[in-house]
Amino acid sequence: MGGTFSLGRPALSGGRRNVNFYRRIAVIAVLGLLMGVAAPPARATTVENLTLEEITRRADTVFIGKVLHRSSAWDPERKRIWTTVTFQVLEGLAGKSQPKTVTRRFLGGKVGGIAMRVGEMPQFEVGEKVALFAYEKPNLYCPLVGWDQGKYIIEKDPAGQEVVLNSRRRPVNLLAPGSVRSLSVSARPTTLQQFTTRIKQLRARSG
Repeated sequence: MGGTFSLGRPALSGGRRNVNFYRRIAVIAVLGLLMGVAAPPARATTVENLTLEEITRRADTVFIGKVLHRSSAWDPERKRIWTTVTFQVLEGLAGKSQPKTVTRRFLGGKVGGIAMRVGEMPQFEVGEKVALFAYEKPNLYCPLVGWDQGKYIIEKDPAGQEVVLNSRRRPVNLLAPGSVRSLSVSARPTTLQQFTTRIKQLRARSG
């Protein structure tokens, strides 16, 4: 038996995400899978769009890393699937010093034939080089600022220069004004050197 259930991002309540929203949708979805009927779609909500400056200011730590390992498992109550990702820290850009490897946990994933997908949750592939804007707070559904807005992919362009893509693997000019979601695809994406320099400048400006 297999299946997929999707969760939309819940509204904010008192600065914390609505746990009961996820619980209700997850239970309904799993029951639907067990009974062989489709689960109802999750309620859509508005997501706050952030600028690179806002993401940098809100992050407790910013670092460049490489994905070493990824695994998914049910929680003890078998109500939610969580994905645990281990990163090798290659360079710290802001915030407190990080150990050589760090582990972060994200809501959603796939276990056996059942997949739980959460809207706007960043996805990771082993071997991927990324820049992450992270919170250090425990028990978050997503430990990154702005969810997928807090992840950037680093790849080499045809000339061999490292450039920064958004979480959807689109080359954009991250130095342009506006929210990172509103930036259009650019023929001249931001280089890694430009990106790291800009992050350090923004962090210094915010104090």
